[in-house]
Amino acid sequence: MQGIRTASLEEHLTEAFEALRGALEDAIRGVGMTPSQPQVMARKLGVSRNLTWKISKVVCHRDLYAALQHLPGDEGVQIFVAALMRIGAASEAVDRIREACDNFRLFIQRHAGDRQTLDLMLEGLTNAHDGDRLEQSRKMAFRGNSGIWGAQARVRLNTAILAPSNRSADHIDAALIGGLIDFRVLRPGIRWPLSSPRFYTDDGTPFSKSGDEEALDPIFAASEGPPMLGSFCKPGLPKIHRAKTALGYVYELEADSIGNTGQQTCMFGSIQRRAFPRKRTSRDEFGELLTHVSLPVENLQFDVIAHKDLAFVLESRLHVRGSSDGSAAGPGSDQLRIPISERPAELTGRPVVLSSPLVASYDKLVNMAMDRCGWNLRDFRALRLIVPFPPMHSSFVMKFLLPA
Repeated sequence: MQGIRTASLEEHLTEAFEALRGALEDAIRGVGMTPSQPQVMARKLGVSRNLTWKISKVVCHRDLYAALQHLPGDEGVQIFVAALMRIGAASEAVDRIREACDNFRLFIQRHAGDRQTLDLMLEGLTNAHDGDRLEQSRKMAFRGNSGIWGAQARVRLNTAILAPSNRSADHIDAALIGGLIDFRVLRPGIRWPLSSPRFYTDDGTPFSKSGDEEALDPIFAASEGPPMLGSFCKPGLPKIHRAKTALGYVYELEADSIGNTGQQTCMFGSIQRRAFPRKRTSRDEFGELLTHVSLPVENLQFDVIAHKDLAFVLESRLHVRGSSDGSAAGPGSDQLRIPISERPAELTGRPVVLSSPLVASYDKLVNMAMDRCGWNLRDFRALRLIVPFPPMHSSFVMKFLLPA
């Protein structure tokens, strides 16, 4: 919703809801009570403390969107109004509440049809107001998608380590680590797409990368499959299949059995020499690091670890893009923005402290990549993004401006 439609919705919501809040507050004060004291109200009115706690939040919370989520249903409001009448509330005050409730119901019918749909609409407007509501919707989507698709994972990990290239002064080398931690299938016959490497220019045009690519784990240097990190795969190397696609190829992960008995951690990583230009060009003004969420997962951990000489990478802005066809959203696909309240934060310490509560032995994993690339962790800084229940078919993009 943009432009006039958004303004109309917000204006009508403010008008209808503020009228209801004002009517409730006047009626409460009219019988000698204070809206900020829900326990006192519950005792005097003879109703549940849960109901008066909600009414107190509706009246007293300064943020309209946060207050709205506490508004009881019609039955709860009627119980509260009847209790006010029992202790002598003026008929005019009660009539104002009822009229405000009627107007608020008309607002819902006009803009959403029902309260549940209104809540979903408002989540798109309340990114900065209420991250908890956004997370709750994502959690419900995770459960539903797990049942629909028959697979899930506890963590989706994506780590990008960037340093000046030792082969070209105009380029950046990248060590890229990805994986699924505690992946499991919920029904037989599931083979899940694991990764599909793609590269884009600023305008979204795919291109074949010209840099040199090596496996982080030398054991897989000559492998035709993905560059696995064998010592970090649990309980052992997973079954991986390579399938052709219209844009190249995709690696698919297969479980031995359903549920926890087939649960596995699958990690892979590569070194990409001369992966990105270090300076701005007519074709590329921005650098982007992207991870695509194609599976129901409980947590996304997205780390960007940059050499101190690439400080501009630490100024990355987060963009979350959705894809209506389920594919990874490239740079030209940002018209489907998904509201996410979480933001990347810089990790502290020198050398930076990389341990993660979500990924066991994560610091060892990164140190292994550093050693393989010939880098020293003391020369690096890091950003970390944690998103609970990231939405399926979304791409999380760290975007930074390349220096001129």
